[in-house]
Amino acid sequence: MQMQKVKSSNIDAVGYEDGLLMVRFRNGSEYEYPGTSESDYEAFMEAESKGRWLNQFVALRAGVSQTSKPTT
Repeated sequence: MQMQKVKSSNIDAVGYEDGLLMVRFRNGSEYEYPGTSESDYEAFMEAESKGRWLNQFVALRAGVSQTSKPTT
């Protein structure tokens, strides 16, 4: 999946493919958000605060999985 850099204090890059949202944080950890609609992805990319949008989105959902640990 191709990752796109985003302007965020906490999120480094984002990818989206076939209903799967992938988020890489600045600490190196990555999370997958399966079942993400294209409209949710577009709303996320347009959000002024991507971190706030993601926190609200995650609070409403289950099924998130961490795919890599933070790097120190």
